[in-house]
Amino acid sequence: MIVGRLWGREISGPILAGVSIVLAIAYACYADNANATVALVKYAAWLTGAISILLVFIAQYKAWFSEREKFEAEVAKNQRPEILGHASNFMTEGPLLNSMSDGAKSAAFTLRFDMNLCNHRQVPTNLQDVTVTGTIYGHASHFSEVKFDHANLMYGIAANLQVTARANVYSLDLEDLKGKWLNLDNIRIYAVDGFGDRHQIGMREGEEILVL
Repeated sequence: MIVGRLWGREISGPILAGVSIVLAIAYACYADNANATVALVKYAAWLTGAISILLVFIAQYKAWFSEREKFEAEVAKNQRPEILGHASNFMTEGPLLNSMSDGAKSAAFTLRFDMNLCNHRQVPTNLQDVTVTGTIYGHASHFSEVKFDHANLMYGIAANLQVTARANVYSLDLEDLKGKWLNLDNIRIYAVDGFGDRHQIGMREGEEILVL
């Protein structure tokens, strides 16, 4: 048992060794006084017993501290980054095109936005990828050709970057979207860290874009 081993080390350590030296000197000083010697033996027994009990608590504390250090080291080893942030300043860019894929039409445009990211854990990583999913104007949409500024995500240091993604809104053409404000509440944006974990990035409720 770890407490027993630590207690044994404390018993043979400097505290009781120092007490033994002091008692040995005291015995030598009062060797010719029988009453004093008896009293010293009594006090030595009480003192040694009290210190031994105290050392039990010290050993227990050291055992707890050692296990805590091991636990914290294991947690730190297995901990992953926690990336929080928000996306804002959404806008559309050209080229605006109509396309056909497997007989299905879609309206295509580039979606541009700013993204602020911060790593809230002391596990450094980098921004590996950005993914965008969801629907626009109530229609299934596909986001491809995602481009972004690469960033190292260190603990507590904000990273500001721009992201562009090619949006294809299925079953619509550009005439259905031009001049309209499109609500983005059904869009989800994720930052993918160097460990491959996805972190959803917040957006202002009611965020809209105008298709020009």
